[in-house]
Order: sequence, then structure tokens, then C-alpha cells
Amino acid sequence: RENALQAELEVLKLQLDPHFLFNNFSILTQLIEINKEAAQEFLSSLSKVYRYILTTGKKDIVSLDAELRFVEIYFHLIKIRHGETIHLTVDVPEADRRKGIPPVTLQLLLENAIKHNMSTLKKPLYLSIVSDDSGTIVVKNNLQRINIDYKSTGMGLKNIKERYQLLEGKMPEIAETPASFEVTLPLLNI
Repeated sequence: RENALQAELEVLKLQLDPHFLFNNFSILTQLIEINKEAAQEFLSSLSKVYRYILTTGKKDIVSLDAELRFVEIYFHLIKIRHGETIHLTVDVPEADRRKGIPPVTLQLLLENAIKHNMSTLKKPLYLSIVSDDSGTIVVKNNLQRINIDYKSTGMGLKNIKERYQLLEGKMPEIAETPASFEVTLPLLNI
């Protein structure tokens, strides 16, 4: 049973690599055409992000602190692309930073928020990652849905839910209001 669960976790982690690479290589291609300096900076940050993905690929759980440091580098990629149309606030006490989370979870949630919402200088997208020593972390964004006629695969949220189910039997909670979308993630013991 344990071997079967580990095999399922490995399959879920492998789903993340192609998705992540495709999105970022598409962005890099666009940047090369319009701003070579920004493209070089993006590529440097992308290599750091991918190094994190490779080093955590064998792990089921990483410290929240490591994941937040990864998000900082990842968000730098986002700022190169979107500038002041997107903002991120992180407020996580030190005690929660020592707890665990499945690797790349926060990046997936931020990526989903950016993919499904518009962001302009007049209507920026606000993202936040907060916790309050209650054993959970909340990733939230204001809701500004993009009206594009494409079908979402739902892979990101599904993957996160399945990894949590396999690791702890705990499920993330998803809440949507007319103004916001938020995902509450249980913090795990490492």
C-alpha cells in the first residue's frame, strides 16, 4: 500500500514539470523578441526556480520557509513579465515557516491566479500568502476573471488536492466569493 501511494505521488510530481516549463519557455520566447535584457534576467531567475524544482523533486514535503524563498524567486519572474500590475504580500510567522508543505504548491496557486485573472495598472491583481499559527496557510487573490473562451484543465488544483490526500489525508479548502478566491492549505509536519 505504501509503495502504491509513493508511486501515485511520483506521478503527480511528474505532471508539474512539463506544465511549468511550457509556460515559462513561452514567456521567455516573447521576452527575447521584445526585451533581451529582461529575457536574460528572466532566464537567470528561471534557472534558479528550476534548480529548486529539481532538488525538491524527490521530496514529498519541504519546509514552508524553503517554499517561500522559492516563491520569492518565482515572483521575480512574474514581476519581469507583468511589472506593477501584480503585487504579492507574504505574512507568515517564523513558527509556521518551520512546518511543511508539498513542494511547488504555492507556485501552482500563484500561477493559477495569474492565469485566470486580469491584471492592469488600473486594476492590479493582489496576491497574498498568510498564516496565523493556526496550522494552515491561506493563498488568496482578488477576483478579476479573464473572459477568454478556453477550457481550463484544472490540473493545478487537482494535483494539490491529490498530493495532500495521499500525504496526510487532509484536504485544502477552496473558497470563492464575488471579490476573491482563496485556498487554505493545512501545514504538515516535517
